[in-house]
Amino acid sequence: MKKILLLIGSFIFLIIVTYIIIMANYFINDFKEVKIDNDTIDQTPTVVQLKPVEKNNNAKLKTITILNYSHLDDKYLYEKALNAESMITEITSKTLLFLYPLGNFISNQDEKTVPVVKGWTGNNYQSVISPKQISQIMKDISVINNTGCQNLYQLTKDLKSWIEAGRGGARNYLLCDKYRLIVIGIPNDTDLKYTQDQVWVDYVIYHELYHSFQKNPFGKHCKMGPDDFWIVEGAASYFADYMSFRDYGWMSSFPSGILRHIHETKWENRELNIPVGTPIYEKHEHYDKGILALRLMIEKGWLKESALLNATLFDNCNYKKINLSSNLQFIKDNFDKVEVKKGCEFTKYSEGCRWIDGLYFFNESVLSD
Repeated sequence: MKKILLLIGSFIFLIIVTYIIIMANYFINDFKEVKIDNDTIDQTPTVVQLKPVEKNNNAKLKTITILNYSHLDDKYLYEKALNAESMITEITSKTLLFLYPLGNFISNQDEKTVPVVKGWTGNNYQSVISPKQISQIMKDISVINNTGCQNLYQLTKDLKSWIEAGRGGARNYLLCDKYRLIVIGIPNDTDLKYTQDQVWVDYVIYHELYHSFQKNPFGKHCKMGPDDFWIVEGAASYFADYMSFRDYGWMSSFPSGILRHIHETKWENRELNIPVGTPIYEKHEHYDKGILALRLMIEKGWLKESALLNATLFDNCNYKKINLSSNLQFIKDNFDKVEVKKGCEFTKYSEGCRWIDGLYFFNESVLSD
């Protein structure tokens, strides 16, 4: 009998020890840091402090708060936000700029992609955020509940599902009249040592911040319709391109470089307005079309570039006047009349065939009409 009791006791003891080991491993793994391209993400977020940037010792952000969970440098992000703010005449909204990490690329968004959140689009990446980290992230993002904006529960729920699924992309949410939330996924192989990666990061940040500076394009009095998409998105993309060219000292190449999109990206059609039924993931070509259309208006003298860059184009619904202009049909018919410098058709970016050499330009007949 004693042997049986001893055997039972040993068995129970073994179960208890095994349970303790399993739970210990669970908690240890739960608190392990997630590897991101030889760096790590701490369990607590990296919150960008409101402190001066070295290049401008007296500058502080006035309307933008940054929550950076990605591996990108805090000071770098802060400086880009400062640059964007400095361009705008009057900013009437406050923005929370949130960046989260993504793992290895898996696949592009297309018609076969299983939606995580209805209406949201973004490429698929490996998820690199632990459950404990996502809890901390959502806790920090919950500051938007202090804005007084309504109906934010579903947005935060959808955002949590999106991040957990490892979906990428960038989006700007109008929480209410005075508050914006920008969400940007940063792949772990993004390296600011490479110009291509740096320009991409800059473009995305500047583009989304500009949407925060656009005064109520989705409001009751300025509600954006399908015919306005190219204006709203084209202006944000134009601003982003301009800022990137300026930051890198490429402004002498800007007049040609801004026209590159028609020759360097594939378009489904040459229509400026979005055809009915166009999938969301195919609307991005209208960003490029908007850039060209707005640039043509600027070169024709029908739009002041300064009004676009300082966002006064969106004061008092000014941008809606474009679709009421007598010049609108001309813009629709000619925004894509971009030529390539003679002799450079097959030698783009070689000596004498670069942006700075005037590689791309509007057809002379378009500008002279």
